[in-house]
Amino acid sequence: ENEFTKHGFREWVAKRAVDILQPDLCSAGGFTECRKIAALTQAWHITLIPHVWGSGIGLAASLQFLATIPPTPLALRPIEPLLEYDQSSHPFRQDLIFGAIRMEDGMVQIPAGPGLGVDINRDVIERYEKKP
Repeated sequence: ENEFTKHGFREWVAKRAVDILQPDLCSAGGFTECRKIAALTQAWHITLIPHVWGSGIGLAASLQFLATIPPTPLALRPIEPLLEYDQSSHPFRQDLIFGAIRMEDGMVQIPAGPGLGVDINRDVIERYEKKP
């Protein structure tokens, strides 16, 4: 979870040093770079579970990313993509997105609205904004 870009993950993958890669969409290069990291994991039969800690926006983006990757490994009984889901209280997670993402019966639905699928609560931003 503390590597960045396909170049940072390549060594771990090539050496078979990990069983699971956890790129953080918000710091590993965004959607495009994480798709390339996902291709590495698919080619080497390594599980990808994105690192998702931070804001509700990052959570929504990671869910959209998860919707684009195939189950792994490519086999008779593949495992659907998994989500690292922090349920601790954090105003920049659920309050920021009006509580739009919730776990129910062990599953999290991918938001279907435009863009990342969530609306932003600007009051939360203003409440925690640090003024100079």
